Amino acid sequence: MANIEKYSAGALAKTKKANEMIDAINSLLNMEFLTVESNEEPEVQYSDNNVVLRIPEPATLEYDEMSVIICVNGSPVTKVILAKDP
Repeated sequence: MANIEKYSAGALAKTKKANEMIDAINSLLNMEFLTVESNEEPEVQYSDNNVVLRIPEPATLEYDEMSVIICVNGSPVTKVILAKDP
């Protein structure tokens, strides 16, 4: 999505508050998402240009795939589910 342009003329440009809000919104429009190691804490980094959200990788889950037959609208359908022993 393109950045929002600042006001350069008119009553809104004179208040400066509208342009401050536009700067803040543009930072959110340029948001980035990065994955970090699963043991790191999530973090939000702010700058004048963008926001970076650092999200931990999910922990490795060990599941087995199982094919099952279920009934969908009266017809048998094979689906694959993930199962884990307790």
